[in-house]
Amino acid sequence: MSKITPFYLRTLSALHAGNGKDNGLVDLPIQRELVTGYPKIEASTLKGALRSRVENLSKEKEYDKIHLAFGYDDQSSYKGSTDFSGEGSANAYAQYFAGALTFTDARLLLFPIRSMWGVFAHATCLYVLRRLSEDLEQAGQGSFKKTLGSIKLEHDQCFLPDISPLEKDGKVVLEEYLFNKKPKEQGDNEGQAIAAALNTATGLDVSRLVILPDDAFGDFTQLFTERMTRNKIDDKTGIVADGGLFTEEYLPAESVLYSLLIAEAPRQPKEEQGKKHKALPSDFKTPQDVSNFLTQDCWIGADKKVLQIGGNTTVGKGIVELTFKH
Repeated sequence: MSKITPFYLRTLSALHAGNGKDNGLVDLPIQRELVTGYPKIEASTLKGALRSRVENLSKEKEYDKIHLAFGYDDQSSYKGSTDFSGEGSANAYAQYFAGALTFTDARLLLFPIRSMWGVFAHATCLYVLRRLSEDLEQAGQGSFKKTLGSIKLEHDQCFLPDISPLEKDGKVVLEEYLFNKKPKEQGDNEGQAIAAALNTATGLDVSRLVILPDDAFGDFTQLFTERMTRNKIDDKTGIVADGGLFTEEYLPAESVLYSLLIAEAPRQPKEEQGKKHKALPSDFKTPQDVSNFLTQDCWIGADKKVLQIGGNTTVGKGIVELTFKH
Protein backbone atom coordinates (compact mmCIF):
# COMPACT_ATOMS: atom_id res chain seq x y z
CA MET A 1 0.00 0.00 0.00
CA SER A 2 1.24 3.50 -0.88
CA LYS A 3 2.10 6.18 1.66
CA ILE A 4 0.66 9.57 0.59
CA THR A 5 2.02 12.75 2.18
CA PRO A 6 0.80 16.26 1.30
CA PHE A 7 3.46 18.95 1.28
CA TYR A 8 3.34 22.71 0.84
CA LEU A 9 5.66 25.07 -1.00
CA ARG A 10 5.92 28.72 0.08
CA THR A 11 7.84 30.89 -2.37
CA LEU A 12 10.47 32.97 -0.58
CA SER A 13 11.39 34.75 -3.81
CA ALA A 14 9.66 35.16 -7.16
CA LEU A 15 9.63 31.87 -9.08
CA HIS A 16 9.84 31.23 -12.81
CA ALA A 17 8.93 27.67 -13.75
CA GLY A 18 8.61 28.30 -17.46
CA ASN A 19 6.75 26.49 -20.21
CA GLY A 20 9.11 27.59 -22.98
CA LYS A 21 6.43 29.27 -25.10
CA ASP A 22 5.60 32.85 -26.04
CA ASN A 23 1.93 33.50 -25.21
CA GLY A 24 1.84 36.92 -26.84
CA LEU A 25 1.83 38.79 -23.52
CA VAL A 26 5.27 37.80 -22.27
CA ASP A 27 8.16 36.08 -24.00
CA LEU A 28 8.67 33.55 -21.21
CA PRO A 29 5.41 32.76 -19.35
CA ILE A 30 5.10 30.47 -16.35
CA GLN A 31 3.51 27.02 -16.29
CA ARG A 32 -0.27 27.08 -15.96
CA GLU A 33 -3.13 24.59 -15.84
CA LEU A 34 -4.79 24.31 -19.24
CA VAL A 35 -8.41 24.46 -18.04
CA THR A 36 -8.32 26.81 -15.03
CA GLY A 37 -5.36 28.94 -16.06
CA TYR A 38 -3.98 28.80 -12.50
CA PRO A 39 -0.17 28.86 -12.11
CA LYS A 40 1.38 25.48 -11.27
CA ILE A 41 4.70 23.67 -11.10
CA GLU A 42 4.92 20.52 -13.22
CA ALA A 43 5.62 17.33 -11.30
CA SER A 44 8.72 16.71 -13.44
CA THR A 45 10.10 20.16 -12.55
CA LEU A 46 9.40 19.55 -8.86
CA LYS A 47 10.92 16.07 -8.89
CA GLY A 48 14.09 17.25 -10.61
CA ALA A 49 14.60 20.12 -8.17
CA LEU A 50 14.05 17.85 -5.17
CA ARG A 51 16.42 15.20 -6.49
CA SER A 52 19.14 17.77 -7.05
CA ARG A 53 18.70 19.12 -3.54
CA VAL A 54 18.64 15.67 -1.94
CA GLU A 55 21.82 14.67 -3.79
CA ASN A 56 23.58 17.73 -2.38
CA LEU A 57 22.38 17.05 1.16
CA SER A 58 22.78 13.28 1.33
CA LYS A 59 25.81 11.33 2.40
CA GLU A 60 27.59 8.97 0.01
CA LYS A 61 26.11 5.89 1.67
CA GLU A 62 22.62 7.12 0.73
CA TYR A 63 23.21 7.43 -3.01
CA ASP A 64 21.76 3.96 -3.57
CA LYS A 65 18.56 5.14 -1.90
CA ILE A 66 18.41 8.15 -4.22
CA HIS A 67 18.44 5.89 -7.29
CA LEU A 68 15.86 3.56 -5.80
CA ALA A 69 13.62 6.43 -4.68
CA PHE A 70 13.80 8.73 -7.70
CA GLY A 71 14.76 6.27 -10.45
CA TYR A 72 18.15 5.53 -11.96
CA ASP A 73 19.88 8.43 -13.70
CA ASP A 74 22.99 7.60 -15.70
CA GLN A 75 23.82 11.31 -15.96
CA SER A 76 24.01 11.71 -12.21
CA SER A 77 27.45 12.14 -10.69
CA TYR A 78 26.15 10.20 -7.71
CA LYS A 79 26.33 6.67 -9.09
CA GLY A 80 26.26 4.90 -5.74
CA SER A 81 27.55 1.36 -5.43
CA THR A 82 27.93 -0.91 -8.44
CA ASP A 83 25.08 -3.06 -7.14
CA PHE A 84 22.48 -0.32 -7.58
CA SER A 85 24.05 2.14 -10.02
CA GLY A 86 23.35 0.22 -13.22
CA GLU A 87 26.98 -0.77 -13.63
CA GLY A 88 28.97 -3.82 -12.74
CA SER A 89 27.52 -7.14 -11.62
CA ALA A 90 24.37 -8.94 -12.69
CA ASN A 91 22.75 -7.66 -9.52
CA ALA A 92 22.98 -4.08 -10.83
CA TYR A 93 19.29 -3.81 -11.66
CA ALA A 94 18.28 -0.34 -10.45
CA GLN A 95 18.29 1.06 -13.99
CA TYR A 96 15.50 -1.32 -15.06
CA PHE A 97 12.90 -0.09 -12.58
CA ALA A 98 10.96 3.12 -12.00
CA GLY A 99 11.65 4.99 -8.77
CA ALA A 100 9.56 4.45 -5.68
CA LEU A 101 8.45 8.10 -5.44
CA THR A 102 5.62 9.73 -7.38
CA PHE A 103 4.87 13.46 -7.36
CA THR A 104 1.75 15.30 -8.43
CA ASP A 105 1.83 18.74 -10.04
CA ALA A 106 2.16 21.48 -7.43
CA ARG A 107 -1.21 23.26 -7.45
CA LEU A 108 -1.80 26.84 -6.38
CA LEU A 109 -3.45 27.23 -2.97
CA LEU A 110 -2.80 30.81 -1.79
CA PHE A 111 -2.01 33.74 -4.08
CA PRO A 112 -0.58 37.00 -2.63
CA ILE A 113 -2.42 40.20 -3.57
CA ARG A 114 -1.65 43.74 -2.46
CA SER A 115 -4.18 45.04 0.03
CA MET A 116 -5.15 48.58 1.03
CA TRP A 117 -4.96 47.42 4.65
CA GLY A 118 -2.66 44.79 6.08
CA VAL A 119 -0.04 45.03 3.28
CA PHE A 120 -1.10 41.91 1.37
CA ALA A 121 -3.68 39.13 1.39
CA HIS A 122 -3.34 35.40 0.93
CA ALA A 123 -6.21 34.85 -1.48
CA THR A 124 -7.91 31.62 -2.47
CA CYS A 125 -11.38 30.54 -3.59
CA LEU A 126 -13.94 27.87 -2.79
CA TYR A 127 -13.09 25.84 -5.91
CA VAL A 128 -9.41 25.66 -4.93
CA LEU A 129 -10.31 24.73 -1.34
CA ARG A 130 -12.69 21.98 -2.45
CA ARG A 131 -10.03 20.61 -4.77
CA LEU A 132 -7.56 20.63 -1.89
CA SER A 133 -10.05 18.76 0.31
CA GLU A 134 -10.36 16.04 -2.35
CA ASP A 135 -6.58 15.68 -2.57
CA LEU A 136 -6.27 15.52 1.22
CA GLU A 137 -8.84 12.73 1.26
CA GLN A 138 -6.42 10.63 -0.78
CA ALA A 139 -3.91 11.07 2.04
CA GLY A 140 -6.47 10.08 4.67
CA GLN A 141 -6.94 13.68 5.81
CA GLY A 142 -10.57 14.23 4.86
CA SER A 143 -11.98 16.27 7.74
CA PHE A 144 -11.52 19.60 5.91
CA LYS A 145 -14.19 18.78 3.32
CA LYS A 146 -17.02 18.84 5.88
CA THR A 147 -16.31 22.47 6.78
CA LEU A 148 -16.77 23.68 3.20
CA GLY A 149 -20.21 22.10 2.81
CA SER A 150 -22.29 23.88 0.15
CA ILE A 151 -21.53 27.49 1.09
CA LYS A 152 -21.49 30.09 -1.68
CA LEU A 153 -20.28 33.64 -2.34
CA GLU A 154 -21.79 36.43 -4.40
CA HIS A 155 -19.55 38.13 -6.96
CA ASP A 156 -18.69 41.05 -4.64
CA GLN A 157 -18.40 39.09 -1.39
CA CYS A 158 -15.51 37.42 0.44
CA PHE A 159 -14.96 35.25 3.51
CA LEU A 160 -12.62 36.45 6.26
CA PRO A 161 -11.57 35.16 9.69
CA ASP A 162 -13.04 36.93 12.73
CA ILE A 163 -9.91 39.03 13.18
CA SER A 164 -8.29 40.14 9.94
CA PRO A 165 -5.87 43.00 9.14
CA LEU A 166 -7.37 43.19 5.64
CA GLU A 167 -10.76 44.78 6.40
CA LYS A 168 -12.24 48.02 7.63
CA ASP A 169 -15.97 48.30 8.29
CA GLY A 170 -16.56 45.06 6.43
CA LYS A 171 -14.71 46.22 3.29
CA VAL A 172 -11.66 44.61 1.69
CA VAL A 173 -9.71 46.38 -1.07
CA LEU A 174 -7.35 44.21 -3.12
CA GLU A 175 -5.43 46.12 -5.78
CA GLU A 176 -8.27 48.35 -7.12
CA TYR A 177 -11.07 45.88 -6.40
CA LEU A 178 -13.56 46.19 -3.55
CA PHE A 179 -15.13 43.19 -1.77
CA ASN A 180 -17.63 43.04 1.08
CA LYS A 181 -17.19 40.68 3.98
CA LYS A 182 -20.04 38.18 3.86
CA PRO A 183 -22.38 38.61 6.85
CA LYS A 184 -22.47 35.87 9.44
CA GLU A 185 -25.03 33.12 8.88
CA GLN A 186 -27.15 32.60 11.99
CA GLY A 187 -24.42 34.06 14.16
CA ASP A 188 -21.67 31.81 12.75
CA ASN A 189 -18.73 33.19 10.79
CA GLU A 190 -18.15 30.76 7.94
CA GLY A 191 -14.87 32.49 7.11
CA GLN A 192 -13.53 31.81 10.60
CA ALA A 193 -14.60 28.16 10.42
CA ILE A 194 -12.85 27.69 7.06
CA ALA A 195 -9.69 29.45 8.24
CA ALA A 196 -9.51 27.32 11.37
CA ALA A 197 -10.09 24.09 9.42
CA LEU A 198 -7.50 25.06 6.80
CA ASN A 199 -4.93 25.78 9.50
CA THR A 200 -5.62 22.44 11.17
CA ALA A 201 -5.41 20.52 7.88
CA THR A 202 -2.30 22.20 6.49
CA GLY A 203 -0.50 23.94 9.36
CA LEU A 204 -0.32 27.12 7.24
CA ASP A 205 -0.57 30.65 8.58
CA VAL A 206 -4.11 31.87 7.79
CA SER A 207 -3.92 35.31 9.43
CA ARG A 208 -4.04 37.03 6.00
CA LEU A 209 -6.55 34.62 4.44
CA VAL A 210 -9.31 35.93 2.19
CA ILE A 211 -11.63 33.63 0.25
CA LEU A 212 -12.81 35.21 -3.00
CA PRO A 213 -15.42 34.24 -5.59
CA ASP A 214 -13.98 31.74 -8.07
CA ASP A 215 -14.05 34.13 -11.06
CA ALA A 216 -12.37 36.96 -9.16
CA PHE A 217 -9.60 34.66 -7.91
CA GLY A 218 -8.97 33.40 -11.44
CA ASP A 219 -8.68 36.98 -12.73
CA PHE A 220 -6.11 37.87 -10.06
CA THR A 221 -3.94 34.85 -10.92
CA GLN A 222 -3.97 35.90 -14.58
CA LEU A 223 -3.45 39.63 -14.20
CA PHE A 224 -1.26 40.08 -11.13
CA THR A 225 1.72 37.79 -11.52
CA GLU A 226 5.08 39.54 -11.70
CA ARG A 227 6.38 40.51 -15.13
CA MET A 228 10.00 41.51 -15.45
CA THR A 229 11.70 42.92 -18.53
CA ARG A 230 15.32 41.87 -18.88
CA ASN A 231 18.01 42.44 -21.44
CA LYS A 232 21.14 40.78 -22.72
CA ILE A 233 24.32 42.85 -22.78
CA ASP A 234 26.74 42.45 -25.67
CA ASP A 235 30.13 41.53 -24.16
CA LYS A 236 32.04 43.54 -26.79
CA THR A 237 30.03 46.76 -26.84
CA GLY A 238 28.73 46.78 -23.27
CA ILE A 239 25.26 47.80 -24.44
CA VAL A 240 22.03 45.90 -25.05
CA ALA A 241 22.43 43.33 -27.82
CA ASP A 242 20.10 43.48 -30.81
CA GLY A 243 17.00 41.46 -30.00
CA GLY A 244 18.26 41.04 -26.44
CA LEU A 245 15.20 42.53 -24.72
CA PHE A 246 12.75 39.96 -23.33
CA THR A 247 10.00 39.70 -20.72
CA GLU A 248 9.67 36.95 -18.09
CA GLU A 249 6.68 36.08 -15.91
CA TYR A 250 7.08 35.07 -12.25
CA LEU A 251 4.90 33.59 -9.56
CA PRO A 252 5.16 36.20 -6.76
CA ALA A 253 6.94 35.66 -3.47
CA GLU A 254 4.59 34.50 -0.67
CA SER A 255 2.61 32.26 -3.02
CA VAL A 256 1.69 28.87 -1.53
CA LEU A 257 1.31 25.69 -3.59
CA TYR A 258 0.83 22.08 -2.60
CA SER A 259 1.63 18.66 -3.98
CA LEU A 260 1.19 15.03 -2.99
CA LEU A 261 4.18 12.77 -2.39
CA ILE A 262 3.25 9.15 -3.09
CA ALA A 263 5.77 6.62 -1.80
CA GLU A 264 5.78 2.92 -2.65
CA ALA A 265 8.09 0.07 -1.69
CA PRO A 266 11.29 0.09 -3.80
CA ARG A 267 10.92 -2.02 -6.91
CA GLN A 268 13.20 -5.04 -7.38
CA PRO A 269 13.23 -8.18 -9.54
CA LYS A 270 11.63 -11.40 -8.41
CA GLU A 271 13.93 -14.01 -6.99
CA GLU A 272 14.99 -16.57 -9.58
CA GLN A 273 15.78 -20.17 -8.80
CA GLY A 274 19.39 -20.54 -7.78
CA LYS A 275 20.02 -16.78 -8.04
CA LYS A 276 19.84 -14.17 -5.31
CA HIS A 277 19.66 -10.47 -5.95
CA LYS A 278 21.23 -7.66 -4.03
CA ALA A 279 19.27 -7.06 -0.83
CA LEU A 280 17.69 -3.67 -0.33
CA PRO A 281 19.06 -1.47 2.47
CA SER A 282 17.62 -2.69 5.76
CA ASP A 283 15.94 0.67 6.43
CA PHE A 284 14.60 1.12 2.90
CA LYS A 285 12.06 -1.60 2.21
CA THR A 286 8.58 -0.18 2.87
CA PRO A 287 6.59 2.82 1.56
CA GLN A 288 7.02 4.43 5.00
CA ASP A 289 10.82 4.01 4.74
CA VAL A 290 10.85 5.70 1.33
CA SER A 291 8.62 8.53 2.55
CA ASN A 292 10.75 9.08 5.66
CA PHE A 293 13.90 9.26 3.54
CA LEU A 294 12.63 12.26 1.56
CA THR A 295 10.57 14.02 4.22
CA GLN A 296 12.94 13.60 7.18
CA ASP A 297 16.19 11.65 6.89
CA CYS A 298 17.96 13.48 4.08
CA TRP A 299 17.28 16.94 5.59
CA ILE A 300 19.26 16.31 8.78
CA GLY A 301 21.43 19.33 9.52
CA ALA A 302 19.24 21.78 7.59
CA ASP A 303 17.37 24.35 9.70
CA LYS A 304 14.66 24.67 7.04
CA LYS A 305 13.69 22.51 4.08
CA VAL A 306 14.63 24.95 1.32
CA LEU A 307 15.32 24.33 -2.35
CA GLN A 308 15.47 26.21 -5.64
CA ILE A 309 12.97 25.61 -8.45
CA GLY A 310 12.93 27.02 -11.97
CA GLY A 311 15.16 29.50 -13.73
CA ASN A 312 17.50 32.33 -12.75
CA THR A 313 19.17 30.52 -9.87
CA THR A 314 22.13 32.89 -9.73
CA VAL A 315 19.93 35.96 -9.17
CA GLY A 316 18.07 34.41 -6.25
CA LYS A 317 14.85 33.42 -7.97
CA GLY A 318 12.77 30.35 -7.21
CA ILE A 319 13.68 29.85 -3.54
CA VAL A 320 10.93 27.89 -1.79
CA GLU A 321 10.39 26.50 1.70
CA LEU A 322 8.85 23.04 2.02
CA THR A 323 6.52 21.83 4.76
CA PHE A 324 5.58 18.15 4.85
CA LYS A 325 2.26 17.44 6.61
CA HIS A 326 2.26 13.90 7.95
